[in-house]
Amino acid sequence: MGASWIHGIKNNPIYQLAQTGNIHTLKTDYDWIEVYSRGKFLSDREQEAIDQRLENILEQAGNLRGQREQQGQEDISLKSAIEQIINQLDRPFSTQQLQELNYALNTTIEHEYAADIANLSLYYWDDSEEMAGGDVLFPKGYGQIVDLLMPGLDLRLNQVVQKITYSDQGVIVTTNQGDFFSEKVIITLPLGVLKKGVVEFSPPLPPRKIRAIDRLGMGVLNKVYLQFPEVFWDRETHLLGYVGKGGEWAEWFNIYRYTQQPVLLGFNAGEYGEKN
Repeated sequence: MGASWIHGIKNNPIYQLAQTGNIHTLKTDYDWIEVYSRGKFLSDREQEAIDQRLENILEQAGNLRGQREQQGQEDISLKSAIEQIINQLDRPFSTQQLQELNYALNTTIEHEYAADIANLSLYYWDDSEEMAGGDVLFPKGYGQIVDLLMPGLDLRLNQVVQKITYSDQGVIVTTNQGDFFSEKVIITLPLGVLKKGVVEFSPPLPPRKIRAIDRLGMGVLNKVYLQFPEVFWDRETHLLGYVGKGGEWAEWFNIYRYTQQPVLLGFNAGEYGEKN
């Protein structure tokens, strides 16, 4: 119900672990989608038109980025850039076309980066790399990977870390249940915990790490599972899309395909994710 996918299986160590442990995975095909709009499902041709319109807008956004960088102009949000492009079109978009573009931006970009395009940088929103090979999902959960790594490990749960004291001689981790010593420690605290400073570091973290923690932001991608008495949608499709007035509840994942249970998984990102 939490983490579900391996994003990119080529040369991915998580996928290699899954293969080593003979853990069952199933492929996700994001192109296998039925998009619902104006009381009906869109045809393949209509869906292709939405994809092409998105591609054209992002290409123009890339051109605008290049121009602004060349002229030494300050960064702006991706939303501001797209609004500039739309306002300068020779043939304005219809209301329906704008809704379809918002749907495409939401499901393609905002869900991917867990943030509204108003909070994404025009210069750097796509400044990242991803692993190739497609995505797969664990029908029986990501916990199988943890179980595979567990043998030989001393796992302690329900302990609240309060302080981390480190030096050349080793590290002491202080929890609400005592102190633990180790030669080395890998710290994977969530960014929100680091921002709140609820864990004390002795000596304090170096300034460059403090600056990085302060400047980094966190996205929101909420997942909502709905179980129905029976399946009323196409059992074979991977995804269901909904073109509404905004980006709320725009994308649903067909869990039935993986578990044979009448369940849909809805996504909400950014502002909508914070509300729902």
